[in-house]
Amino acid sequence: MFSYTIQELGHLNARLKPALEIAKQRKVESEQLALDAVRIMVVPPLTANNLEKRHFYRRLLQGLGLAETKTPVDLYQLQRTAWKYLEKLAEFDCLQVGMIGLIRNNLASLPITDPDAQTALRLMDQTLGSLLEKQALKPAETRIETNIGLWLKQLSLTDYREHHPPCIRFLSLVTDFYNFKHGLWTFSELASLNKVLGHLGLPWHSGIVLADFLGDLLEEIDTLNIRDYIRLVDASFEGEDIDVMFVQDQVSSPVYLGLLRIAQGYTTTRQLIEGLMQKTGLSRPMMIRETLLPFMGNQGIDVNHVYTAENLAVEILAARYLTSRLHFDCRNAEASVKRTFDPVTRFFVVSNGQEVKDSHNGLIWRRWSEGQINKPNPATTEIMVFSHQAAMEHAAGEAARTGLPWRLPTVEELAGLIDRSQGNPAISRKFFPDTPPKWFWTSTPGKGNAQNAWSVGFSHGSTNYVSKINPLAVRLVRG
Repeated sequence: MFSYTIQELGHLNARLKPALEIAKQRKVESEQLALDAVRIMVVPPLTANNLEKRHFYRRLLQGLGLAETKTPVDLYQLQRTAWKYLEKLAEFDCLQVGMIGLIRNNLASLPITDPDAQTALRLMDQTLGSLLEKQALKPAETRIETNIGLWLKQLSLTDYREHHPPCIRFLSLVTDFYNFKHGLWTFSELASLNKVLGHLGLPWHSGIVLADFLGDLLEEIDTLNIRDYIRLVDASFEGEDIDVMFVQDQVSSPVYLGLLRIAQGYTTTRQLIEGLMQKTGLSRPMMIRETLLPFMGNQGIDVNHVYTAENLAVEILAARYLTSRLHFDCRNAEASVKRTFDPVTRFFVVSNGQEVKDSHNGLIWRRWSEGQINKPNPATTEIMVFSHQAAMEHAAGEAARTGLPWRLPTVEELAGLIDRSQGNPAISRKFFPDTPPKWFWTSTPGKGNAQNAWSVGFSHGSTNYVSKINPLAVRLVRG
């Protein structure tokens, strides 16, 4: 898989040229794609029929300029192209220090047994290691930012040791480091963090099996307030929580996603876990572990891989940083939408109370989400959810049925209804009653990926681009 003829190299270099040009200008997208390139290396053990539903696969096809793969030969070519992309990123020094560590961790944790593939992985690890050594010699990489330096000088590890068990102690220190500087860490800063970790009294500083770390962590969490744990792992943006679905769709970091799914077991999926606990007789930590480890294995990671404290810290830091940067891009789209809210003068109800007209732009909205409209009591009616394709077809069907040009709104149009002064849901209750605090589809395609589309969430009022296969709510508009 990892050897190329001169002719193949010529074709690959030509194909990758646009992606590498993007890598030099837009680091976020290239780092996201680099993690996707690692994940595609373990596709053969996965169910082939589900491949097209995987978000990293869709991004790779788009980002590397390849047509959708339909046969094993095409998949093989995609893997070879993705591997060459990783080599080129290293060759052209397109990766920041933290991301190099994250990619090395991901490569090392791949459950690959083929001897040739293992040799290629070792060579790639050596290449990335050499790149780190070169980075360390750069003057900029020897700098330690003032606030990090002050924190390190004033740091007392006594509180960490006395108040926290090992795994929580580790996550607490990593989170404090992250809070002092959210990313773009220099080589010296990460080296200083590793030195501190060495004095943290971790029984497994030199190495712990990932499955054991997660198991120990679950036992420790059971003694905590779950909000304290969530604070240690989330990548909240400006005080706003980032959905696990966003991380699962956008960031190919199974370890970080695993930490977030643990939080889910105590929050959004709590009732499901409790139901399984009653049926199986297992404790919550054991029940979450029983569901978490197979999930991570299906994501293409070896849960028996041994992590050092340093590698695990870099994995979490880099994944959190990438998550927040990707989410920031999503919020930028929202920030570009002008919102001037005085609902009393902006909106008025028409069509016997079934529609709302926006006097700012002339748009006419259905007052209720699809599934609620024309029901005797919309508040007690379950809304309908659709994949993006089904939502488009539903809108076309409604247009044909009513003779009116109903359609999905653009992200700018739908985000224009956000009114955060209303709380949860963040929309005028007077004009759009019974709106569920859920994500709604728009017609706007996702950034750089034809398999994604923008959505608007009304729980707190935010935007996000997600895979089109997700089941989301719909509010139709015309005009």
